[in-house]
Amino acid sequence: MDEKKIFDHINEFIQEYNLNLHEVKLKNFIGKKIIQILVYNDEIAISTDQLEKFHKRILQIDKSLIPDNYSIEVSSLGLEREIVEYIDYERNLGNYIYLKSDFYKGEGYLVDLNKDEIILKIDKNKNKNKIKIPFKAISFCRKAVKV
Repeated sequence: MDEKKIFDHINEFIQEYNLNLHEVKLKNFIGKKIIQILVYNDEIAISTDQLEKFHKRILQIDKSLIPDNYSIEVSSLGLEREIVEYIDYERNLGNYIYLKSDFYKGEGYLVDLNKDEIILKIDKNKNKNKIKIPFKAISFCRKAVKV
């Protein structure tokens, strides 16, 4: 079974459910074969009704892609999900994030990036500062909720 083929097939119809596809993983858990499908929507909260309808559509996929002996697990990414890959940073341009780096630990708005660094706008003591942080210096990053 090919994760990429499943990912590509699901990606053809997922927008009908107002969702985006993050990842498809094949897993084994206590001898049980599982296909884990992770989805997200950066604009609105994902309802269990949406996930249920999407899950039912997944069950209709051709058995040559997903055999009957696999369980399907559909989950949404959490709001404060980790940002790891470059594409995740691109998706989060303009968003409020939390990061730990050699140069800065805290929250701010991801305002720009290039292949080497991100630019974070921090708002401390009413002074609006932009700082450049090299990717290689970032040890952890995730979306954040500003309260």
